[in-house]
Amino acid sequence: HSVETAQGRRDIRSGQGEAWLALPTAKYAHVLAESRTQRQIPLALGIDPDGLITGHVACRADAGSAYLLVPVCDATRLAAMVPDAGAISALSQRLDVIGVYAFAPEPPGSPHAATARLVAPLYGLQERAIAEHAAGALACWLRDHMGLRGDRLAIEQRGFGPGSTTLRIDVAFHCDDDR
Repeated sequence: HSVETAQGRRDIRSGQGEAWLALPTAKYAHVLAESRTQRQIPLALGIDPDGLITGHVACRADAGSAYLLVPVCDATRLAAMVPDAGAISALSQRLDVIGVYAFAPEPPGSPHAATARLVAPLYGLQERAIAEHAAGALACWLRDHMGLRGDRLAIEQRGFGPGSTTLRIDVAFHCDDDR
């Protein structure tokens, strides 16, 4: 089976009462640690620069659609974000991404690997709790850069604005090239 998305035709895998949207392997372009862009990110998100995870810079991740992944220290700081739509729009245009996908890794043993928020004002989305492509890119990043293992990772996407929702997205890893 397949489905036509805004990003093109995608295969759908199904079985055992589940359906999975097949995405390409994520590609990354990291923001330079001391760059103007890296300094603008916490301002755009409305958080203190100390709220970003030390040793992990933001990166442009593309797994069918491009997002700016921003690692935040914890869920409390993620919840406290007050995004600046104008600043995020400017970053999104400059980096050619749909929006900013800020996330906080969860401690081992949690039911999900990370909690995330998507802000994409260029697409009219101040907050959105459904972004499968972003969750797929984040799950790949967590495996590739934070060493999380397993054939599945769960991402909890949260919105914090009025009428927002919380959604769990399970990402299953399947590589056709023996990786």
